[in-house]
Amino acid sequence: MSWNFWKKPAPDDGIRTVRPLEADTQTHTDGMYTYVVDASQHLGMRRSQQDAFRIVPREDGLLAVVCDGMGGMKNGAEASATAIRVFCEAEADGASLEDAVEAANAAVYRLGADAGEAESTGTTLVAVRIRNGSMEWVSVGDSSCYLHRNHELHVVNLEHTYLRELYRMVIVQDGSVTEARRHPDGEALTQFIGMRTMTETDASKRPFPLQDADRILLCSDGLYRALNEKELADGLTASGSDAATRLVREALAKQISHQDNTTAITILIGKTP
Repeated sequence: MSWNFWKKPAPDDGIRTVRPLEADTQTHTDGMYTYVVDASQHLGMRRSQQDAFRIVPREDGLLAVVCDGMGGMKNGAEASATAIRVFCEAEADGASLEDAVEAANAAVYRLGADAGEAESTGTTLVAVRIRNGSMEWVSVGDSSCYLHRNHELHVVNLEHTYLRELYRMVIVQDGSVTEARRHPDGEALTQFIGMRTMTETDASKRPFPLQDADRILLCSDGLYRALNEKELADGLTASGSDAATRLVREALAKQISHQDNTTAITILIGKTP
């Protein structure tokens, strides 16, 4: 069995320049809930920022998107910026989240094709739309969405990696989970924005009702590969409105030599008085 996938490149060794942490905190309300939104981003040990994010407040909620441009490919930063722009424009024009992803995919594919790099320009995408007190999501690639509720952290979306396909093989065939986890191409992406044809996206089937004290995290893999789930949960639920900033700082404090670009958006939900 063969797979069409993209593998993340080696880190930019030797880069030790101290860089500022970019952060922004906003508060929005839809009359039902108040949303405290924090966003934070850092280069990590990379030479350039390939991640992109956007927060779009609405009267009935908000839209939040994170893209992780694939730095080993051509035009990673332009791919993530293009994907977010086209995705948000399509969604604002009334497209479903899945149709907005298809529009973004077509735009990034054209970007690569015009540069003579078809399917060599790409990005991941994860998005959450909150509307009338419920959330919907969509994702392609390995950027993640988490929901913290009742003292438990839940991974909302499925990642499109070769490791996930290996796990499927273990279930269907007589295989070893340990061997699957050790596979050198386990983190390689099997789906991304910028393919000629995407064969799989992950999306909510219906709006998911939110509750008071829910907390949502969107992030690129630079965050969740640096912090384990307990660290993510602790950072997400600690007091204060700057949860994303706190999480990115904790990831950087580990001083991982191959730290990737790191982006996080946190949404803290509270019942409007």
